[in-house]
Formats: sequence, structure tokens, C-alpha cells
Amino acid sequence: MTPQHPRFARAYARAVPAINLRGGTEHRRTLLAGLRGRVIEVGAGEGSSFGLYPATVESVLAVEPDDYLRELAGAKAQAAPVPVTVVPGTAENIPADDGGADAVVVSLVLCSVAD
Repeated sequence: MTPQHPRFARAYARAVPAINLRGGTEHRRTLLAGLRGRVIEVGAGEGSSFGLYPATVESVLAVEPDDYLRELAGAKAQAAPVPVTVVPGTAENIPADDGGADAVVVSLVLCSVAD
């Protein structure tokens, strides 16, 4: 079972547009620039990063523990310029094989990682 934080999830989803206008989008764009191959995104939230992945990325495995945010992310994954698969999981239990990615992306999530 993955952790659920329904109040936080809904508040975060409502706050994201303002965060993005205040530099969140540019932060994500810089973070993702130069990536290539297979990427795992830990704590994908509502999917704000998906539209910013460069064409050099083959695929993204987006891990999100919260059901509400994962549902929002799934909708954004459909419009992403690269293939994005949104799955339940946490940083401590990423549903991927060892060596299953060329890069791992984390942003605004490490405060929730226990170890």
C-alpha cells in the first residue's frame, strides 16, 4: 500500500499553476534538459513535468504514491511528447528493475522519502 495524503494532494494540485508561473516550469525545464533514454520520475505529482521532456527521452516511468495526483498525472501523460507510464509507488519501492533507467528525476519530493 502506498501512502495517501488526500488533503495535501488536493492542495498541491490547486497550487501547482501558481508555482509554475513563479518559476516552477523553468525549474523543471532546466532539470530535464539534456536527458535521454529511459527515465524514472519519482513523485510525479500531477504531471507538470511530462510536457517538458526532450525528444531524446525514450520513455518515462512516473512513480506517484497518491491516487488523486496519479489520476491527474495519467491525464497529462496522454498529451506528453514522449511515452509516459504513470504507476503507483514510492522512492523506497520503485517498480523497476535495477539498471532499468538511464536517469532518475526527483523534484520537490525528497522531504517525503524516509530513507
